[in-house]
Amino acid sequence: MQSINRAILNPVFFICFFGTVVLLPLNAYLQYNGKLTINFTLYSLSAAFYVIGLFGITVLGNVPLNDTLNAFDLGNASQEAVSGMRETFEGPWNKWHSVRTAAVFVSLLLLSIASVLPKR
Repeated sequence: MQSINRAILNPVFFICFFGTVVLLPLNAYLQYNGKLTINFTLYSLSAAFYVIGLFGITVLGNVPLNDTLNAFDLGNASQEAVSGMRETFEGPWNKWHSVRTAAVFVSLLLLSIASVLPKR
């Protein structure tokens, strides 16, 4: 997992990760025509689920866990220490990752529905 955490930090990942955080709210804003329409509401909810559910949880939940794991000296750790770190890390990380996955799924669903609805 340590090598995955290091490999993911690259320009392509950052463009995709941060680009969506900017573009989804921008898309919702551009849908606003002076009144609350179903399209604007769905786009806004999609952006909120993504920004809070993916970005917020990543920054506040998964990144601190990743940092703790990254600081762990795997090369000099005993088997017991490795097992203890796994127990400490795995449950919370998987819980937050499951919440992120659900939030992104809801965001995609809302975005898809808004995209096929006629503009009103």
